[in-house]
Amino acid sequence: MNDDPRWGCGPDSPQGCVSTLDPHTRWHADPGPDLLRVPVGHGPVSADLAGHLLITGSGATALSRSAQAWLADNFSPDSVQFLVACLGHEGIAAPHVATSLRGLTEHARVTRAIDDEMWRRGRLSEAGLAAEPALLLVFEDVDATTAAMPSLLDVLHRVAVDGGALRMHLLLTATDPASFSTLPVQRLSLDGSGRGVLGSTRFEVAALTPDRISEIEQTFFLYRHPVRSLLEAPDGLTYERLLKYEQPADGEILLGVLREHQPTKLQFDFGTLSHVILRGAVDAVDEVQHTLLRRIADVYGPAGAAVVSAAELDRVKPILLARLRNRTSWQGPELFLVVDEQAGDQLLELADLLRHGSSIGVHLIAALEKHPLLRELPESDRLEIRASPGGRAEYRVGTAYGSAQIALDVTEPVGELGALGAHQQPVARELTAVLGRTGIAEAVRLDVTTHTWCAGYVGSGKTTMLRRIAVSLATRYPPDAVQLLIAEHDNDALSGLAALPNTAAYLSLWEVPDMRRFLALLDDEIRRRLHLEAEGLLAGAPQLVVLADGPRYVQAALPALGRTLRQVVALGRRLGISLVLTDRVDGAGEPDFAALEQAITTRIGLQALSEEQLARYLHLSTPPKMVYTIYGQAYLRVGDGEPRLVRFQQVTSDEFAEVTSRVRGPAVRALPLSPPAGVFGYGELERMGDCGGLPLGTSGSGPIGLDVEQHQHLLILGEPGTGRSTVLRTLLRGLPRRYPVSDCAVVLLRDMDTRDALPPEYVAGATRTQPPGEVLADLLGGLRRRLGNAWTGPRAFVVIDDLDQFSAQDDPLSALREVIPHAREIGLHFLVTGTSGIIMRPEVADLMDLGTPRLFLDEATHPGTAVGELPPIPVAGRGELMPWKQPIHLPWTPLRW
Repeated sequence: MNDDPRWGCGPDSPQGCVSTLDPHTRWHADPGPDLLRVPVGHGPVSADLAGHLLITGSGATALSRSAQAWLADNFSPDSVQFLVACLGHEGIAAPHVATSLRGLTEHARVTRAIDDEMWRRGRLSEAGLAAEPALLLVFEDVDATTAAMPSLLDVLHRVAVDGGALRMHLLLTATDPASFSTLPVQRLSLDGSGRGVLGSTRFEVAALTPDRISEIEQTFFLYRHPVRSLLEAPDGLTYERLLKYEQPADGEILLGVLREHQPTKLQFDFGTLSHVILRGAVDAVDEVQHTLLRRIADVYGPAGAAVVSAAELDRVKPILLARLRNRTSWQGPELFLVVDEQAGDQLLELADLLRHGSSIGVHLIAALEKHPLLRELPESDRLEIRASPGGRAEYRVGTAYGSAQIALDVTEPVGELGALGAHQQPVARELTAVLGRTGIAEAVRLDVTTHTWCAGYVGSGKTTMLRRIAVSLATRYPPDAVQLLIAEHDNDALSGLAALPNTAAYLSLWEVPDMRRFLALLDDEIRRRLHLEAEGLLAGAPQLVVLADGPRYVQAALPALGRTLRQVVALGRRLGISLVLTDRVDGAGEPDFAALEQAITTRIGLQALSEEQLARYLHLSTPPKMVYTIYGQAYLRVGDGEPRLVRFQQVTSDEFAEVTSRVRGPAVRALPLSPPAGVFGYGELERMGDCGGLPLGTSGSGPIGLDVEQHQHLLILGEPGTGRSTVLRTLLRGLPRRYPVSDCAVVLLRDMDTRDALPPEYVAGATRTQPPGEVLADLLGGLRRRLGNAWTGPRAFVVIDDLDQFSAQDDPLSALREVIPHAREIGLHFLVTGTSGIIMRPEVADLMDLGTPRLFLDEATHPGTAVGELPPIPVAGRGELMPWKQPIHLPWTPLRW
């Protein structure tokens, strides 16, 4: 530290000065109101950049650089960011620089960028959303720039007048201040001899030396921070954010807001406007079309709308023509034809049909520039949009036209519209991990928002690669941006990663119960994020990166894991979940893992036994030349791109110690294993009070339970995934609170999901410790001794999870059928789950003849989750108790007691 008082860095300096501490820990946690107050001279004298500042005279650039370096050294990019515009030379090198411009060619883009940013921040402010970081607009030699680009001066005036409320501030240097005489900013003039004037204050100037600034820049050499360039598409007005501000009317298609003097909605409905014509660059058109399809899905639902692509026009043409013939009495969903110029003559053949548009429920969503069909469609019956990157658009309806900002939607369309959701939108911020370096020392990064398959033989470095990815993510991103779920099959090589601030959960998958917990973590997290998506809250959820070492061996013991991992691959980009999986071989031989391996397009090929094996790892038809033979090298292939040779290294103990001790902001360690938002848990059900029996759930009037002394048994019926095992866990949790251990004995059949639901002293028999035949023989012997006698001892609860899995020969109810009619006399209770088909079994019919209640679980599914040949994901948590037709809200009960 330079404590020379001539440089404003002595102990009496109002805010201290440059520190060489690590950038992760040196920044002030709470910037406070004086965030932009920077020292400029002895006295001490400081300037508050919140009120904008114009520096003129010899040394202006040096003082501006000093102010930027001082801010970068003291405050995180989450607090302050810079747009730096200089002519012909480099600006300050710091992660705070969101946008850097050199030369008039690049400057020409900045006026629109600043205008967009002011508009974006204004909308966020009106919607009551969290404040953005302070943005300092630094223009060096601004008089030369405005002379070449007069329009920039108008933008600077707008920022000076309105920017303060938007946290946008000016730091300008100029040689000739005359052209800025009307600009409402503070003025600091330098006389070239070390003195300056700020307002009425005269002082001796103090600035950081170039060497000191260089030292500050060096501390950021290996540090990266996610900041958004103003030259990128504005990401502030997402569809979800717009819906917080504007509530569309029923049937209304809300696309965005008009960019006129008084913001209003860009809206219409397909009852009065038939068609939407899109123009512009392909990517920009795709973004707008994506948002439009999502809004159609929201308004009409899967049963009210059908989307037809150009490839399907011939197939549906008879249906369309039938509507034209019967246009006064047509029925069915609205039909949306999504086509482009390639549809050609097919569109012209439908011109008569399309002229009737809304009256027969047929609408065109077309990317057309000068197609002849446009002459056939009335201008008053179509919305024309010319799209630009970032959702900026010009629109026209009839003679009305203007400019608008489309509120882009980054989620996939749902329901029947899901098939058209092929346009994958970019994530709002880059999320990458540094894998290693190329042969010329260029950093190689892995996009963690996609899924990765890492394959190699034993000892090739798969675990090392996972550690490298985890530590890199924890170094680069806070826990509220990226969280890790880490699981490994054996040897605890990754257990140390549990100390990372980003690690939400670590699991060793050596025992079957832990394997099932891993599966439950993934299933519950998918459901939780689907619920957040439905509530419009998913945008705030961190990316969850699942690092799994050796999942194939888990899948061998737990086949359902392969299907769940495939669901993550199918829905991951939409829900913010991504996989990094390791494997020793390719996925052939096991259908779910073979399909999983084929679906993952980012591949890391570690050391292979042969070039042919390496080709399988990387999805290459021609084996590459295996140029490496030593540990620490791998090939990375993304999609159909060329493989890149990467050098990677072990995470050193010093590196690991540094990252585990570094926490920027509050450490978020919430486990993914948690009730989905809006779903209440078992503890909450208990706090509601006595439910009159074993707990089941709640209705609008209070808790509901099963009185097993009045109703001996319960059948729980529903499809797999609807929560049958969860209901059993809820019932079992209530047993110790109702009966002491001397009055209750539980037999668990197929106990994988129920074995940890109650204390072990209550378990009299379980299939994890004995074969099912032995368990049933012991139970039947004890029950027979109770027949005809006044029985004493504990009640016997027989819990059968998924009766469908038992064949007719092994059916436990069949083995106990002789005692079922005497269940009340001998203190026997059955809690049985299965699909509705089990009611056809004779033994289940015996139970139903005894008046056994049935709990039918809701089999509704989450929209948009039927992907490929995978079944849709059921919505768990709702049921109806028969014969009383009582709707029940079921609690979420985890696997462990």
